[in-house]
Amino acid sequence: MADNLPKRRIDIAKALKLRMQGLSYAEVGQALGGFAAPSVFEALKTFSKLIENPELVQGFRDHEAELLDSVRLRIISSLPTDLDRKGKKALSGYQKVGMYGILFDKTRLLRGESTVNLNSLSALVIGAAKDIARGKTAPVDVTDSDIEGPSIDVVARSESDPS
Repeated sequence: MADNLPKRRIDIAKALKLRMQGLSYAEVGQALGGFAAPSVFEALKTFSKLIENPELVQGFRDHEAELLDSVRLRIISSLPTDLDRKGKKALSGYQKVGMYGILFDKTRLLRGESTVNLNSLSALVIGAAKDIARGKTAPVDVTDSDIEGPSIDVVARSESDPS
């Protein structure tokens, strides 16, 4: 009769989250309703390479921007040597510059800094303001509650094209 009962399943997402927070397999099992440590280990074995050391992962998260800075420095530092190398074993300058650009953007994101070209945005705002001043368009108030996403605590102005 017991074979007809559905087996309880470990919520993998919750187990992974708890493990990444530093809980032991036994602690994760307890938190999820009394699963044995070996059962939790088995359920998370696909992720074992990622969660062997949760403290290391947390350290990486805390210092990711600095680690990316280090990699960017190595890329830039190696460019002169690689440009002089004739063999195909080294990455091309194009590849390294591309990697540098991606890492630069990701570093700025991690630090909460802008990754937008503010010159382009400024030109759009100035152009819209000139159009309003010339009376070409009627301004429309848009508050941040009208915009999906994080609150930006500003009121933006937008106009519709009457033509």
